[in-house]
Amino acid sequence: MGGDQDNTKVAKPGTVSGAHRFARWTLFALLAVLAWSPAIFTGLAIDRYAVDIPVWDDFERVPLIDRYESGELTPSFLVSPHIEHRILLPRLIILANHVWGGGDLRNEVWVIFGSILVSSLCLAWLIFRTVGRTPTGWVLVLLVNATLFTLIQYENLCWAIQTGMLLPQMFLCLTLVVLYSKLPPTAKLGFALAGSLAASFCFTHGLIVWLVVLGYLLVGPWTGSLAKRFTWVGVWTLLLAGFFSFYFHDLTSTSSPYHSYFQEPGEAPPGLKGLLAGEGDPAGISEYMRKALGSQFSRFTLVPPRYVAEKVGLFQAGLFLFLASVGILGLVVALRRGRMRPEAWRNLLPWLAIGGFVLVTVFVMALGRAHISVNRAMAPRYVSITLYLTVAILPLVPLVFRIVAAYRPRAAILEGGRLCGFVAAGGFLCLQVWNQAYGERCLAIWSAARWQSLMVLAFPDFSPPRFEDRLDFDGREARKHVERMKAHGRFDELPDPIGPNDFARFRISSKSLGARRAGVTELRRQVRGWEVSGFADTRSFLGRVPDGIVFTVDEGEARRIVGYGEAVATPAYYVNEWDFEFELISPQSLEVQTRWEGRILDRNLPGDRELPLAIQAWAVDFRNRRVHRFEEVTTIGNDLVPPDFSETPAPERPSIGQADPVETELRVAEAETTESR
Repeated sequence: MGGDQDNTKVAKPGTVSGAHRFARWTLFALLAVLAWSPAIFTGLAIDRYAVDIPVWDDFERVPLIDRYESGELTPSFLVSPHIEHRILLPRLIILANHVWGGGDLRNEVWVIFGSILVSSLCLAWLIFRTVGRTPTGWVLVLLVNATLFTLIQYENLCWAIQTGMLLPQMFLCLTLVVLYSKLPPTAKLGFALAGSLAASFCFTHGLIVWLVVLGYLLVGPWTGSLAKRFTWVGVWTLLLAGFFSFYFHDLTSTSSPYHSYFQEPGEAPPGLKGLLAGEGDPAGISEYMRKALGSQFSRFTLVPPRYVAEKVGLFQAGLFLFLASVGILGLVVALRRGRMRPEAWRNLLPWLAIGGFVLVTVFVMALGRAHISVNRAMAPRYVSITLYLTVAILPLVPLVFRIVAAYRPRAAILEGGRLCGFVAAGGFLCLQVWNQAYGERCLAIWSAARWQSLMVLAFPDFSPPRFEDRLDFDGREARKHVERMKAHGRFDELPDPIGPNDFARFRISSKSLGARRAGVTELRRQVRGWEVSGFADTRSFLGRVPDGIVFTVDEGEARRIVGYGEAVATPAYYVNEWDFEFELISPQSLEVQTRWEGRILDRNLPGDRELPLAIQAWAVDFRNRRVHRFEEVTTIGNDLVPPDFSETPAPERPSIGQADPVETELRVAEAETTESR
């Protein structure tokens, strides 16, 4: 036999060993997890706080599903306006959820999250294409994700119908990726047309994607001849004009007046109506825009956010316009002098398009809404649009720095700028950590308010203190819609309306609430009964306000419900974002965090019982179908003698969709009190 042979394989030049490839992919995976960690955090928050309980515009699915189930659904209804928005895609998502997803609203919430994730991936592709997979690129992706997944936009993250508000941004990002890809021009414009149509059939601001594509055709990179470019510009302009004419030819809303600023059928949308009436105020429009653009970064000081937002919005708009101007002028000069490659213009344009999309959108919003309420610009649902201005600014900073540094290409300048950029990125992330903490607290409040609204629907025989506020809808209409949805197999978690003698649907907890965790703090005699207020905590160390309070009196072994109380420590729908500051997350006493107000009406008390009468209060945990007994018993004494209504016949109990006699009685009582004054 011959000598031993050397079987060691020698790697060819330019090849990568298996160990090196594994290390590279491991590093890539770790960087990706870090860069998308804001998405993970936000996804966990959504999973924790999203609930299958409708609120306000969510009830618009009822006539849609009714038409589908009865076979009367038509294409014209699908594209009909909701206010001034033709929400075709959100309606199709609702129907798909109804048919295949059991109608659970949380499925649509995850569609919203998925749309943000798609936007994030598109923007990451644009960033890596702009600056490469460098440390700067990964930092920019992290900053963009921290912006996109901010919990400041908490309304949109847990409100199912808001798919329409989020999807246009996703289609904008997808369209930009297509336009700056290596596809042939015809394929690009075909996909761009699909993206523009899809965005437009989500919400009105999706129409601006048409203008973004038009801008690309005019000044974007092009491989064909100049004549062909202008041919496509002409074709696109005709398509744009035709679609806009269709979109605005008839904006007669088919939505409930409760969800369209009380717009009646045949009326123009409130924003357009205000403009036609000459109610547009240039100063108000400007203020609205500034507040909307700065809303995301306005909850950091003791100064009311409406003042901070206005200054931050002006700064953000000014910074974007400054970077855009310097970038365009500097790049034109650099290209002429041969100091920059032509690809630099291609890298700059997507971020200018995104920023321009936001500015035009906010301007249109201001035209339509400024005369209704300037401070409404800071509503959390609008943040999902305006935060894209921040997204545009983040990559523009290093791009413009490169353009400017091309005139002074010294290593010291480049290194100094890179160091300052990383320091600024750290400060930006700190701001987003505050936003996440603030937004998560708002999500918890949102979730609690939804459970409390569900409990209101379960007690139609009682009129809580803030009935309409809690439902964010007309009470009778809400009950009617819920009953119609239950007929389609929805809202199984909502029991049948609970009457005055029905207390069996809740399990009585073995843990009663002592004087330190619950109690009645005030009892006031009113015209038709008593108003009661107090506090209750169903989790001693968390300060969890109950979903409602029920008052009962004993009738032998049975219990008779005689009143209802509602949490007032939890904002119902609108967290007053323009005045809500540190107090939202600052520690407060248990009595303040878990306050409730209730009412015990004379008509609900047993007629054969004499005063004093012992009233038992119960804190209801609707989510777990459980009630906690107050250890303290409230007594209605002889010193609070009710009026004699013996000659007045007892009103009938309302059925679903009928007027509540309690509400009628209260209105009459208020009128009598006013007349006596």
